[in-house]
Amino acid sequence: MFALNKPNPVIVCVEDDADIQMLLSVYISKAMGVHPVFLKDSKEAFHFLGLSDPSSIENADLIIMDYQIPGMDGITAIKKIRESSVYTDTPIIMITASDDQKILEIRH
Repeated sequence: MFALNKPNPVIVCVEDDADIQMLLSVYISKAMGVHPVFLKDSKEAFHFLGLSDPSSIENADLIIMDYQIPGMDGITAIKKIRESSVYTDTPIIMITASDDQKILEIRH
């Protein structure tokens, strides 16, 4: 459920670049007063979100996903996250530093 207005929303950022992590941390903490959880790849994300181990589930209120992450591309990772009934309504924002127009096309 979309709940960024709750007292301590959990914002998950799947991003392996330290510079981008720092920028996201500054922007999010200034805008919302919370510090995001950073995960470096799809494996860490799936574990944190409880996709690989349901006993370890953490409910994320917002997921920010880099297009290029170790393990698999961000679009494939989002599709896997969306398969979980827990995250069907969770907002997910895709980010990329790439200017390649092909990756900006919607894939089904």
